[in-house]
Amino acid sequence: MGKDDAVPAPRPKPPRALSEPERQEVLDVLHSQPFADKAPAEVYAALLDQGRYLCSIRTLYRILYEQHEVRERRDQLRHPAYHKPQLVADAPNQVWSWGITKLLGPAKRTSFCRTFFHWHNHEHHHWGLGLLTPATVHHGRAEAVLAARQAVLTAAHAAHPERFVRHPPRPLPREVWINPPADGLQPRTLQLPRDTNFVPRLSQTD
Repeated sequence: MGKDDAVPAPRPKPPRALSEPERQEVLDVLHSQPFADKAPAEVYAALLDQGRYLCSIRTLYRILYEQHEVRERRDQLRHPAYHKPQLVADAPNQVWSWGITKLLGPAKRTSFCRTFFHWHNHEHHHWGLGLLTPATVHHGRAEAVLAARQAVLTAAHAAHPERFVRHPPRPLPREVWINPPADGLQPRTLQLPRDTNFVPRLSQTD
């Protein structure tokens, strides 16, 4: 049989793939108002906190990719096209320039900080904190949240174990590192003097 006579056979659907109603449910959630501008990891963590597991983060990305939606999902500011002026002067007072710097006033700066820090501490799920918010960790709610998430993942594995190919869902990380040590090395803990009035002194160089 010649090369041109070959008929490509359709690829069978993997048995662990989401059904069409399930894929549509995922798309409906990603397109809903609370999650329309959120990254898949944010959606995944928020759904777990609501007691829902639809699919893995990777599957969320894959479904968005099939819909040509793997891009920045937040609204972006569109800047107008600017043209650099080209001016020439061959005598005094022929060209004058007026420079303006726009600075936000105290009211706008305060409003921005309140909005940003509330989002950063109470809404944004940080990868380095096991997809928890800083407020959850700071107020001692991390253990309860992680336990509730693990119960949701365990139930999802019991319902569809074939979709967890490599292993059952593992608990999210319970430690936070800054520059983790190499394997086999013990982390160093900063020891401060007992004097509560101790103030670190900066080293001086000549």
